[in-house]
Amino acid sequence: MHPSLDIRRLNQLSSAVRRAAQAMICENPSANTISTFITSACTGLEARNQIHLLPVLYHCLDTRRIPTPDALDTCTVDTTNLLRAGVTSLLLTCEIPSRLPAVSDLWPRVWAWIQFCHTYGEILRQRLEIGLLPEAKFHCALTNLCENMTTDRSNESLMFGTPGFAAFTARSWVVLSQSDYVPEHERVIIILDNIFSSGKGSLDDLLDAVDGSVTHLAQLFRRELDFATGTSSYGKPWLLSGILNMLSHADDKTEANNFGLRSPTPLYSALVPLNFVGPLTLIVSRLTQPNVLTPDVKQILRHAITVLEMCFRGPRRDQILRVAVQSGLLPVMRICGQLHSNIHQTLRYLVTKVLSPSLVYYDVIPDLVNAFSSASLGLQQREFFDPALYDDWMGLGELLVATSQFLIDFEAAERVYRRACDNVKCGVISDRRSLKRCAGCRELLYCSRACQVADWRTGHRESCRFHLAYHKKIRANYTATEHAFLRFLFHRDAVRSMPSLVPKYLHALAQNPNTKFATVYDYRIHPPVIHVVTLEHLAVNGIPEHWADLISRVRRSEGRMSLDLMGLVEGENKWAVVFPYRWETSDVEQALKGFASGMGSLSARQEEAMGKLLAGEGSAGIH
Repeated sequence: MHPSLDIRRLNQLSSAVRRAAQAMICENPSANTISTFITSACTGLEARNQIHLLPVLYHCLDTRRIPTPDALDTCTVDTTNLLRAGVTSLLLTCEIPSRLPAVSDLWPRVWAWIQFCHTYGEILRQRLEIGLLPEAKFHCALTNLCENMTTDRSNESLMFGTPGFAAFTARSWVVLSQSDYVPEHERVIIILDNIFSSGKGSLDDLLDAVDGSVTHLAQLFRRELDFATGTSSYGKPWLLSGILNMLSHADDKTEANNFGLRSPTPLYSALVPLNFVGPLTLIVSRLTQPNVLTPDVKQILRHAITVLEMCFRGPRRDQILRVAVQSGLLPVMRICGQLHSNIHQTLRYLVTKVLSPSLVYYDVIPDLVNAFSSASLGLQQREFFDPALYDDWMGLGELLVATSQFLIDFEAAERVYRRACDNVKCGVISDRRSLKRCAGCRELLYCSRACQVADWRTGHRESCRFHLAYHKKIRANYTATEHAFLRFLFHRDAVRSMPSLVPKYLHALAQNPNTKFATVYDYRIHPPVIHVVTLEHLAVNGIPEHWADLISRVRRSEGRMSLDLMGLVEGENKWAVVFPYRWETSDVEQALKGFASGMGSLSARQEEAMGKLLAGEGSAGIH
């Protein structure tokens, strides 16, 4: 046993305090004895050096004094003096301001009483009338105790390795985050930061503190982000570092250096709708503005990049990308490129998998061009310790130049939107303004009342509500300009890809002349991948009801309609936008079938249709 716990040390106390201390360690101290000891311990000379009282506290915290649950049920106010002495000693131990010399001997007893008081706190407060602190004040006192004990780094492994300690500290974090004890709130975040840095904390510990609710945990992290950034430009970097460290270590099943196999935990998925990405990139960008990478800033950058990478792997909308760009993701990445660390693979992921695919969105391009220009000002290759990351960076710049020109072409184009009559037996293509819109779904157009009635009778009666739902989804997610830009982008890539797609059509038609196709343009990666699937394959993989109706229309159109899908960076593993392409006649399909069969020669009309298709001119209209 440590010498500071020797009961003979009580001889160093004044006579009055010594008598109160000796009365405390008897078999059954009275309530008056406990009150006298507290008064002596908290006033006078001993109050300045309470460490002399450790032998008494150690004795009163004997775990044999902790009642069992059954014994607790039979306790009364008159028979709880030993229990009251133990609780009092625990709270006095929390208040000792100096370094505790006997942690290894004292901690097992302290921890046992902490768990007991935490579990039965309400019973002790109410039924037994024991003067235990309210929950917030209780956790506040214990946070002070933990901070005192960890002043000596050698004590950390003892405490952090205690089963249940990480989960209990996380509970203290939750309680104090909702209290007015701001200094203790900050201290418990720092303690949790140390726990997770030592590898002793996990996502399960955090979830236990919020009763297993991922949503509540995400909301807590969102509030803490605001708390750490504060009202000033730079906030409290050490707290931000602690919060991000907990987040970056939340998935304890992740291999730190294997970013390619990382997958977001439900926690990251819950963070994104709470707008966690925008404020995070904003504060990190501010921290890096002076271009002076202090140790605190370096630590924040390492954690922030990991958190951003995981957030971008989870469900998100294109608005999140815009916020990230506008808030300074590129400047942050440039600064991170100067760090010697293992985050380079994550940075490459953000450049190639987050920023590049975002260039399909009309509003993102100008912001990204400006941010890239600012972040690249005076940039030299030697500033990137990873040459591969520098190559990706420059590749993004080349892509931005090309996309900017494409944006100029889009804004300068005099567009006349041509649409096909949605009666698939008609096939007439004309200026959209001359067509009549279905009043029910607001999506399908017809050249005449007769065509609308015919289409209603052949299936639109059942599918009208599906098209209405799709129409609302598109209008809710994209402005008219954004949707027009997607249409413009899609037409460009459809024209460019046609020569490479025709051989795929021919190969499939040679095996089955009745095959119907869907062409998939996957913009979720860069460069985008374009491939051809059969409608049968598309139908068995789970599709929206709106698309099911379009597939039915493709089959009934006798070659006048084909289905083309755009996969966008929407965070869902589904195709986001569908553009049916329409022809006035079935000559294009007939030309493909004839060419694939190798039987006889094509008619002059079919040869012309085939030539236009290969030249990228076969698409007569977009639905």
